Amino acid sequence: AFNKEYRIKAINDQQTKWLLGLGEVIIDDSGNVTGLIGTIQDVTERKNVEELLRQSEMNLRTIFDNTNTGFYLLDIDGNIISFNKKVNQFAKLSFGFELQEKKNLIMMMSPDRRQQFFDIRNEILSGSNFNYEVNYPHLDGSIIWYSINASQVCDSYGKVIGVSVAVNDITEKKK
Repeated sequence: AFNKEYRIKAINDQQTKWLLGLGEVIIDDSGNVTGLIGTIQDVTERKNVEELLRQSEMNLRTIFDNTNTGFYLLDIDGNIISFNKKVNQFAKLSFGFELQEKKNLIMMMSPDRRQQFFDIRNEILSGSNFNYEVNYPHLDGSIIWYSINASQVCDSYGKVIGVSVAVNDITEKKK
């Protein structure tokens, strides 16, 4: 059996096309090849949409990683789905660890902070938007103020699937 995509250039209009070839070798009872059956399908539209999606994701990732706001996304259990560079920097300075995808953020916290993060996550999952200001001592002893904004993330059916959190350093404002 074969399943292969091919990129070709059409002779008449010089457009690039994508074709999907699917096929299977037909073998008789003696093990001899007696034929080949297959199809070729134009998948250009699908490939173009995939490329647009890839480009859109790259654009969003560039914005996501180069903003002054820290962002992270958790699933309903508190596991990190995604985060940007800025919030990882905040985590290193305030908590002494780097964020890691698929790790549980609550369990990464020191034991004295876990219940607070657990309670906040549960409040957000139950429908509350959460906006507050908090200060954390950095490892160097300085006090840094953050503005935290968190809300539910829902799938296209309205089912809650996680929590989105935005974190801003507001130390200068507080001074």
